[in-house]
Amino acid sequence: NQQRWATLQACDRYDSDAVLNQNRRELRAFYNGVSTVPGYEIEAAAVGLLNYFDAIAIGIKQGLYLEAIVVSHLGNIMKRVIAEMRSQNHAVFKNILSTFRDDFSELSAFLEKNKLDT
Repeated sequence: NQQRWATLQACDRYDSDAVLNQNRRELRAFYNGVSTVPGYEIEAAAVGLLNYFDAIAIGIKQGLYLEAIVVSHLGNIMKRVIAEMRSQNHAVFKNILSTFRDDFSELSAFLEKNKLDT
């Protein structure tokens, strides 16, 4: 059905979207200590990924996407991405995560509901 297809397409963006791929590359380089981009670009990359995850959670809440498919496809990815951010001892990540529940409220609720919060 259409809702399943829409959910799969939305989840597939994590792997197929050029901007999300660039965000992931920038964060990985930062985590590995080889980043050459300024902090504000690292922050934009992190917020970009979290905004994507939050949009997925909003889509679930609005009935556009099927929660079970999102949990299966992206649940552990979301958990890992956020855990990696939390493990960083850097002001960029501390600032983002200090307002996580407010700025990404639907994502936060989705993670808690599905026991994916770290």
